[in-house]
Amino acid sequence: MTTDVSVLIVSYQPDFEQLKKTVISAIRQKNVIHQIVIADDGSANNYFEEIREVFKKEHFDDYILVPSDTNNGTCHNIYYGLRACTGTYVKTIAPGDYLFDESTLFYWLQQIKTHSADVCFGD
Repeated sequence: MTTDVSVLIVSYQPDFEQLKKTVISAIRQKNVIHQIVIADDGSANNYFEEIREVFKKEHFDDYILVPSDTNNGTCHNIYYGLRACTGTYVKTIAPGDYLFDESTLFYWLQQIKTHSADVCFGD
């Protein structure tokens, strides 16, 4: 099965509640085959253990956690996260960003396909 979209959550020193809400908004997407990749840039606490519990509670298995021992900056963090993504498209967000509703990725993907877009972003 081909993954349509990888949701890449890039973080550094995240607030756990914000990270959790971002992850849940990604988990609850409908009508699109997606994975979630969380790339952390060397945070003192990346909350990966707690986030594993969120994935387990939400019955979501298609995720990858990408830790870093040191802070290398946003560009490197995105790069290492992208290397783990398997989706045809990648939507990059950060803790505190939320996907508007459960159809956000579906509609985003439809716009990309309809317009044969190489790059797509929204408000």
